[in-house]
Amino acid sequence: MPAFESADSAISANSSPFNGARGADTRQTSAIGTIGPFGSAVTESGRPSDTLNQSVESDWQALFDERAAIRQYDGRHTRAEAERLAWGELENRWHMQYGERISRDMCAGCRGPIGNSVAIDLIDGNRVHSVPTTTAFVQHGQRWRAAARRALIAFGIKPPHESAASPQLS
Repeated sequence: MPAFESADSAISANSSPFNGARGADTRQTSAIGTIGPFGSAVTESGRPSDTLNQSVESDWQALFDERAAIRQYDGRHTRAEAERLAWGELENRWHMQYGERISRDMCAGCRGPIGNSVAIDLIDGNRVHSVPTTTAFVQHGQRWRAAARRALIAFGIKPPHESAASPQLS
């Protein structure tokens, strides 16, 4: 038997997730730097759960602890700075995954119709008026950060202490 046949047989007999038909890599991958679903409660059928379970809460807490530790030790930030940065990252992550999406014909800031007005398309899929001022942009930011803050606190994560240098958005 030629060497390649026995190697193929060994590969096909291997039950590793890295090996599929004839040794193909069957892992699901995503681009470097992308943030996929995190902390999602899933049932055995693979569908999202209607109830928030304990593991979801601990996933978010573990992520907060990890991101703060990385910033503290690798980034050489103080613990307080590291926690504020990690908190902001978790707010962003929560918003991108669970945040409210407004109809494209409505402004996510003032909630008024955009109509023929000039609008800014945001990375989260929402749109805001761009004229006469950027007030709608600020309103949208305050609204989604407040929603993310409430959700993270509901997960049991304590927000970092605020300082005069980092104003709190309500």
